[in-house]
Formats: sequence, C-alpha cells, structure tokens
Amino acid sequence: MRKIDCLILSTGRAASTSLYHYIDKRASVGLPWNKEPHTLIDVARYPKRSRVLDEIYIADLDRYEALYSDSGLMLDASVGYFFYIRELVETLEKLQQNPRVVFLYREPVSRAASLFNELRKKEFERNGTLEEALSEKKPAGLWWENYYDNVPYFDHFVLMKSYFRDVLPISYAAVAENPARVVDTVMEFLGVDATTEIEYIKYNSSARAGVAMLGKRWPHLRRLLPRPIRQGVASIYAALYRGPASRPSDIQRYLGYSIDQYRLFKEYLTRERLEVNHQN
Repeated sequence: MRKIDCLILSTGRAASTSLYHYIDKRASVGLPWNKEPHTLIDVARYPKRSRVLDEIYIADLDRYEALYSDSGLMLDASVGYFFYIRELVETLEKLQQNPRVVFLYREPVSRAASLFNELRKKEFERNGTLEEALSEKKPAGLWWENYYDNVPYFDHFVLMKSYFRDVLPISYAAVAENPARVVDTVMEFLGVDATTEIEYIKYNSSARAGVAMLGKRWPHLRRLLPRPIRQGVASIYAALYRGPASRPSDIQRYLGYSIDQYRLFKEYLTRERLEVNHQN
C-alpha cells in the first residue's frame, strides 16, 4: 500500500477539520473531502456508533488508497483513531507503516462545552444544558464521540510516542490564536512546501452532519441539490435549530477522569520538553 504520510490524531473538538483544510489549500495537495475514512480501525465492531460515521467509513484498503489517488499527500484525520489507538497501532504494524503524527488536543472543560453544542446541532443530545448532559449517565457501548469525560490524554499519548517516530503535539488554543503559524509549523514538520496564500476561515464538521440530517428529513435535497448548496442550507439549519449554546462553567466536578489525564499529559510534555504551542 502507498505510504501514509501523516495522521492527524485528535481528542475531538480540537480543530482537526480546520487544520486538514488549511494544509490542503496552503499546499495545494488535493486532499479528499472525506477527512475521516477511519479505515485503520474496525468500525463495524462498534454497533452504537454515530450514523454519520457510516457515510464516511471506508473499510476496504484498496478503496482507502484510491481515496488519495489524486492527492499529493496521504493525510488521514480520522478522529476515532486516538480513542482506539491500540487497534490503530496494531493495524499499522501489520501494514508496516509509521507515518508522522500531528496530535491536536484541547483542554477538557472547553472541549466538553464544544462537544455538547456539536451534539445538540446533530440532534444526538436532548439535554438543555451542559450540566444536565454531564450529570446524565451514558449507557455502555456508545461510539466515543457521545461521551464527555472520556479523553485518555496521557495514557494514549504515551502509547502514541512509544510507536510513532515523529509526533508533533499542538493545542486547539494555538490553532485558534494563530492558525497561519501552526500551518507553517505542520508543513515544515511534513516537509511540504506552501504554494498558495489562503484565508484562515474556521471549518467545522457540523455542515456535513447537517446535510445528513436534512437528507433524512427531506430526501429530495440530496438528489436535486449540488453538495455546496446542500452544505450551505445545512449550515443555516444548524444555526437555527441547534438550541441554546452552552459555555464552560463550574463543570470540573463532572470531568474527573479527563482532567486528571490532561494534567498528567501536560506534565509529560513539560518533562520531555516536547513542543507546546500554547499555555492552554
């Protein structure tokens, strides 16, 4: 199989979609629209997965490689890889692949708030406030993105470092603060030259999720409208019907596991003198 150049591994809600599109446009590498094929883990093992995932999942390795047939860079930004990193590593070992890794992370409180707002837009979250959502016990077996306090920052980052030769950790805050600098750093890390000046607009997976929701409510939209228009309609729909936004507040008491893991992770970065692009 073709060499995988890079994996963007992410805790979720950490700007992987934006970074993927920034690299694509800045380097003119022709990346596929599907940034999350999730081919390197067996998605079928998780029966309670998001229905949106089924639309982007590519199980076959030949189809996976063909996805990048017109791309100058084989870059996979499937967010589920970080949460099932042991399975990811086992697959890569079998394929004799050791790509460079960009690890995007976001501190637990703002990540939980962002995830809540995203799940509200996707109609996966029925609670009216973040506190209500955090206090509600989630049933076992759900796909990773339905949970708030589930991020193994330290444990999985250490495992990541034990297998991958080249790992670049970058915080969500760094991307939000100075995306141009982050993109330049990542492209230097990948050995890719810039070809085009770009506008650093924020990208989000909500539009794609909204397209899926609209397709279920009004199937003719999928048949009659081209993709850009469907995405535009979906974005408007998401903005109008996502419900009230939630802001980080005194929710640390609900995030014990993720906060402990995050503290250990940040201590590890400091101890190992790994590059940290932002204080948060």
